[in-house]
Amino acid sequence: IPGRSKSTDELLISILNQLETDKVQVQPNPDEDKVLCEDFALQIFARAEKTYRAGKATMQTSKAFYASSIFLEILRQFGELEEDLA
Repeated sequence: IPGRSKSTDELLISILNQLETDKVQVQPNPDEDKVLCEDFALQIFARAEKTYRAGKATMQTSKAFYASSIFLEILRQFGELEEDLA
């Protein structure tokens, strides 16, 4: 990103290095992780939709819809999305 400071780059590199170190200890399970991510995305979406349908939508509701879309997009890291999520 143009104009990003050197300290920001150093922080990002430090965080990425720590994540790589932690990954060994966490022992990711792609199948389980996909299910957890999908469930989380759908829970966020369901809460936002319930609020929207009740006619009580706020900026927070739109942020929740947006957050759920981000987690659904993350699911693409595990392969193609199921048809009902695409």
